[in-house]
Amino acid sequence: MEKVIAIYREVNNPVTGFSQSLAAKTFTDRRSANSTGNGFNLVETTEDLAGINLPSGELVKLHNLYAKKPVNKFSDKATAVKRTFGVLSDLPTSNKLVTDEMELYREKVPATETKKVSKPRGAFAGKWIKLLVSDNPRKEGSHGHNSFNVIVKHGADMPYEEYIRQGGRLVDLNWDIDRKWAEVYNA
Repeated sequence: MEKVIAIYREVNNPVTGFSQSLAAKTFTDRRSANSTGNGFNLVETTEDLAGINLPSGELVKLHNLYAKKPVNKFSDKATAVKRTFGVLSDLPTSNKLVTDEMELYREKVPATETKKVSKPRGAFAGKWIKLLVSDNPRKEGSHGHNSFNVIVKHGADMPYEEYIRQGGRLVDLNWDIDRKWAEVYNA
């Protein structure tokens, strides 16, 4: 039976909240493996695994994710490729699409998370932000535009800590203050 291994490297999905730095999954055919999406390396032989140029450290990590007996390092790259491929070949196969599995994460992980500010610090700690203009003057789609919208959507003066918690950035606030679009004052 043909077996195709899909190797994932540094997968970060902000929509589902799923984050995995290194993983592998086996499929019974190439068509099913191709359904995993772009950016995944498909491996059918040891030569394929050697051809994707994984560093030795990543081969060790990948091996240890699925091996019964983990290793600290391999004697050479050829041994690392051969033994890692052997471990990956022993994984059970699946034809279930990766996107089907992501549906599980979508329900459990909130799509948006707010930043946690442990304690106020910095020059603006404990201060309030006041808008001096009515419309957002920043270029749409930029980080500055998004940071300025945090203040605009709040509707009134807002505490600096709340601005940071909602995704505002200090560098953008300093830019807005320099342009006289906003000011910071003590409460």
